[in-house]
Amino acid sequence: MKECSACGIRKPLDSFYKNNASEDGLTGKCKDCCKAYSANRAAKLRLNKPESWKKKTADMSAYLRDWKEKHPGYSTAKAKEWYENNKDRLKIKYAVKYAVKTGKLIKTPCVICGNENVEGHHPDYSRPLDVVWLCKSHHQEIHK
Repeated sequence: MKECSACGIRKPLDSFYKNNASEDGLTGKCKDCCKAYSANRAAKLRLNKPESWKKKTADMSAYLRDWKEKHPGYSTAKAKEWYENNKDRLKIKYAVKYAVKTGKLIKTPCVICGNENVEGHHPDYSRPLDVVWLCKSHHQEIHK
């Protein structure tokens, strides 16, 4: 049993969301209070939006709903197609990610500008761990 910090009622532990940052691994507010807070906050944010935004959002939602009904399975098929076309590149991407995590590869600043926020660029995909570290903008320039 745990007491909710918002409503003050003692509830069973399964009435709280997980939170690894807290001491007991659970949120301070119960699920009901969290949901009420989120709904209230969303309502407040919606009040500040202009009418044109509300209409546009409703129109877009209706359009997307209709489109999905007319094209069932389209996004799933496109995702499968993309995966089949990029399977090798994904394996290499995950190999680099694992090598960085285990310390086999060390990220260095962008070789062009020195930016610390970098991505791995493969000049040759046949050598998966041969990576050039580039910032996002320079990585995009190379691929253009």
